[in-house]
Amino acid sequence: MKVHVESVLDCSAPKVWNELLNSSSFVYIIKPLVYAKPCCPAQYPDRLYEGLTLIIRPFLFSFVPMSKKTINIETVDHDSFFMQTREFDSLVDVWDHEIRVRKTTNGQTKYSDTIEIKAGIFTPLVCLFAKWFYRHRQNRWKKLAFQIKGT
Repeated sequence: MKVHVESVLDCSAPKVWNELLNSSSFVYIIKPLVYAKPCCPAQYPDRLYEGLTLIIRPFLFSFVPMSKKTINIETVDHDSFFMQTREFDSLVDVWDHEIRVRKTTNGQTKYSDTIEIKAGIFTPLVCLFAKWFYRHRQNRWKKLAFQIKGT
């Protein structure tokens, strides 16, 4: 099953793309719904990059432990503002995540998350969580875009 969530951010696409690659932005956009403790490496790198593998321990609402998740950053295309990750954990076999950042004609940015999910009989439930989670992330992106717009 696929989940797709899209928003318009009031900030330029290059600024959004630059911010997307900051690990601190990843931490910001998932809070407070999820806190993700880095396991391997023990700290997040300053910037996300193609070929990076992260193992994180997510906590729902910052205190309910979830299973460790592996995130492989497969593609980071700076020219087309596209990122592809391949992710999995003990419940979810496939969590393939595409992020697209596109310029609009009025200086704003169209930001989209598309996630393919395979979790056996739990797939519909995991997809419901993913819709909720990515709507939350994009609401946080809207706040972050407002902050970085003037920089």
